[in-house]
Amino acid sequence: MPLQVIRYPWYGLQLIHACPAWLTWLRYNAFLLLYPTGVVCEMLLLFKGLPYVRSRDLYSIHMPNSWNFAWDYAIFIQVMLVLYPYLWWGNFNSLLRQRSKKLRGPAVAGQESAAAKQD
Repeated sequence: MPLQVIRYPWYGLQLIHACPAWLTWLRYNAFLLLYPTGVVCEMLLLFKGLPYVRSRDLYSIHMPNSWNFAWDYAIFIQVMLVLYPYLWWGNFNSLLRQRSKKLRGPAVAGQESAAAKQD
């Protein structure tokens, strides 16, 4: 939610070409703190809710049934808790790449050719 408070004004101001630099900086840097915090909190809530889900057998389907299918939501949560950090890192890494592309300053004319001459 806090990222949307930053992102949507940024989109609106971009449309009218009136976006201040500080808002662009905030839009591409706020996630560095907010995203990992949100992921850790979400994983903690899933972990703490697991006994409740297990004791009430919530959202689980047991055999035999007409579909001949079984689903245990508590096991699904456990699998997600194991996979979450790996899945999260891929998404976080793509956000870091986006950030570096957006916040990289525009290339100054001649700067690239000077760098090429040094190599």
